[in-house]
Amino acid sequence: MNIDRPRSLMARAFRNQSLARMSIALLAFGTLVLILTLGDLPSSTKMEVGKPASRDVKATSRVEVIDEDSTREARLRAAEQVPIIEAYNPFASNLSEEKVIETFRIVAEMARLRASARPDLQKLKKLEDRLPLDLAPNTLATLSKAAPPALEQLQNTTFHLLRVVQKDGVREDTLDHARQRIREEADQLTFLSPDYREASVQIASKALVPNTFPDLEATKQARRAAAEKVEPSKRVVLPGEIVIREGDIVGEKDLPILEALGFYKPRLTLRGLVSYGLLAALLVTLVASYARAYVPRVYQSNMLLLLLALVILTILGISRYLTTISVYLAPIATAAMLIGILLDGSLALLVTALLSMFIGIDTGSLPAAVVALMTGTVAVMAVNKVCRRWDLVKASLLVWATNILAVLVFSLLGHDGLDGIVRDTLFFGGLNGLTAALVAIGALPFLESFFGITTHIKLLELSNPSEPVLHRLLTEAPGTYQHSIMVGNLAEAAAQAIGADALLCRVGAYYHDIGKIRRPRFFVENQVGQENPHDRLAPSLSSLIIISHVKDGLELARQYRLPEILTRFIPEHHGTNLVSYFYHQARSRSTEPIFEEDFRYPGPKPQSRETAVVMLCDGIEAASRTLPSPTSEKLEELINKMVDQAVKDGHLDECDLSLKDLTNVKEALARTLASHYHGRIEYPDAAQLAPTRKAKVTKLVKNA
Repeated sequence: MNIDRPRSLMARAFRNQSLARMSIALLAFGTLVLILTLGDLPSSTKMEVGKPASRDVKATSRVEVIDEDSTREARLRAAEQVPIIEAYNPFASNLSEEKVIETFRIVAEMARLRASARPDLQKLKKLEDRLPLDLAPNTLATLSKAAPPALEQLQNTTFHLLRVVQKDGVREDTLDHARQRIREEADQLTFLSPDYREASVQIASKALVPNTFPDLEATKQARRAAAEKVEPSKRVVLPGEIVIREGDIVGEKDLPILEALGFYKPRLTLRGLVSYGLLAALLVTLVASYARAYVPRVYQSNMLLLLLALVILTILGISRYLTTISVYLAPIATAAMLIGILLDGSLALLVTALLSMFIGIDTGSLPAAVVALMTGTVAVMAVNKVCRRWDLVKASLLVWATNILAVLVFSLLGHDGLDGIVRDTLFFGGLNGLTAALVAIGALPFLESFFGITTHIKLLELSNPSEPVLHRLLTEAPGTYQHSIMVGNLAEAAAQAIGADALLCRVGAYYHDIGKIRRPRFFVENQVGQENPHDRLAPSLSSLIIISHVKDGLELARQYRLPEILTRFIPEHHGTNLVSYFYHQARSRSTEPIFEEDFRYPGPKPQSRETAVVMLCDGIEAASRTLPSPTSEKLEELINKMVDQAVKDGHLDECDLSLKDLTNVKEALARTLASHYHGRIEYPDAAQLAPTRKAKVTKLVKNA
């Protein structure tokens, strides 16, 4: 399908792309939350917590439910048994050692100053103030008197004392104990004097900081893992067992069993609302992210995003109602067909999968989800290459048959009785498959028109020669019409060679020159046997007339309300080409300066592969008519020359044609033109045949 920029008031309101896209997302989110919460509104509640039961509730089947309270307590006990995990911080140990190094460096400097003949007391005071540790005066005095070798020994001893306690880890709450260990370890160093031992102990104790800290996140994860290993406690209810008696107060512990038996559906709670909100946000984000990554033309069009949201939300809302009648009535195939035809097949598959998953969750029925997924997938494949309205009917029959077959399979697997099989298969399955397809067919024309989408079906309808514009082109500019048909054939072959939209190229070529309807005699293909009016005009005026067929074409496109996807071919197939014949003619005749811009088409250059292909085919087809005796070699030479010139002149800079694409385009055009200009037997005319025929007759008469 092809996407236009809609001309409606709504489209103009969406000019602010970001704001409009955000509005659509919020609208989809809010509506989705509303749809999801419909089943939890108070009107559907049968029993309420804290109120008496309205009847006896007896189990009709064996039910296993998780005892949340027992499970929670067991998991809490398991988590509490996991000790706090501590993390070692090497930077803390390094910080302690750096403080020791800095302390001894300053002390050594102070000792050097004191040993001088006239110590600078002010400088000593400054050095003392820079000490990173608050040392006792007697310790500072002891260190200041020590010789450099003694200071070095004391520093190493202090490192030893620190490392002894740091290797086992020091926490905030064990800091005092670690300092006591430092003192005990120092008492064993008898090779040091008591003053030196005390100095080393004081420095190590002051420098010591905690180097292990509680790792709360690791502890949390370990406790969570321990809790998750605990198997849930289950409560088993046997058939016939009384779950709750009439008049008994319904408690929280009764809810799981009541829900499993279908006797209770809770009111909408804040927790439920948050859950639905998260689910809605996830669905909206997933679809939007997929569209942005893989279907950018949908993501970049606010109208198409609105269409996508409208289809999904409408089908979802209808499904929530219809599945209360039968789980097999969800019209997922309708969404699959509409999105597949109007937007994109891969996007339709994603939506089908998400909607089918939702149906399974909402109904609690895996068969319902599988049937919806199968039918939706078949619907997407069936409409993948739909080109005619009749193809939609065939696709609808295929969807109908698939739905019946899928429902029949699960009805048989479910061991339903004959009545149930007939009801589910023929009535619900057949009804859903048929109505889903019919609704899609009926909604398609309206959605095409309202959202400005041009499908292949519409393109084929527009390619009919009886279309008003094409009929006028045929009758008023027959040469241009034949040229357009030939360009369409070439463009279709070239588009197929590079994987572009071949049908769009062909139909776009049919309409690319409709502007020539206004002044057909001014274009050479319509001048058979007539005087060329350009012979009596100035080159500048002739160029203006030639260029104006683009403006005239755009006016006709608006007049006949052609889709914009086709309108783009009118200006882009010429791009900013130069009307070289009249430009050079003007330069040769005029003594005044001639400006090249006055002889160029206004553009824009081709913005898509399809319009670029038509530009190349238009020029090559016209040029091939001028060849005196076209051969395969001459045609290939012409094609290569014109394509290479278009690349050199920058006419293809704004479209995404690759060099490989251009090679494939050249080959396709060479084959197609060669088949068009194939050699023919030259037949003699009647005058040449007459003497031969007369001689044969005479011979026959004589023989007779």
